[in-house]
Amino acid sequence: MDDISEKTIRAAAGLYGIVHVRHLCEIVEHYTGKRYSRAQLNQMMDEQDWHPLRREQGFIYRPDAFAALAEWDSVLARAKGKPFWMPPLAQFLPYADLDHLSVSASMQALQALFSTQIPEAEAKQLIRDMHGDLRKGAAMSQVMKRMMDAGIRIDPAHMRRFGDLLAQLCNETRMFMNHGFTPQELMKRTG
Repeated sequence: MDDISEKTIRAAAGLYGIVHVRHLCEIVEHYTGKRYSRAQLNQMMDEQDWHPLRREQGFIYRPDAFAALAEWDSVLARAKGKPFWMPPLAQFLPYADLDHLSVSASMQALQALFSTQIPEAEAKQLIRDMHGDLRKGAAMSQVMKRMMDAGIRIDPAHMRRFGDLLAQLCNETRMFMNHGFTPQELMKRTG
């Protein structure tokens, strides 16, 4: 398998969380112009080491989000029928790094707010963890619990600003259940 096809597959798993080979064929063709059948792509993938990604039953997925294939069931059910977000290649390939995170203004503002209560490094990690929870489709209550467990308390005077920033973070997050679209983008696309 050539380097660009491999990196495209890794980026697809990084961005979408989990992808079936039938969709990988379309994604690889979209980005590389190379057309493979499922059998061909599966055979090429069998010859490759995909660590830290996992392959099972025709899927490739991120075990850092959900460790077992069965844990992805709710994400797959919620993603069914939704289109895949396919940005320009230069915007797509960074997702091959599973730690890739596009930092938004809402993330920076929340980190600054949290840094007034906990060390900056902890605030940065908290934002990454909250973002990861949102990508997996966690309920807002779970995201808030993580924040509370970290010792963050929001002053009533800042509650409106905090609520706006949290909503903005949620709306700007590329979610697995939306095949990489943010809720905002998907809403605009589907009307």
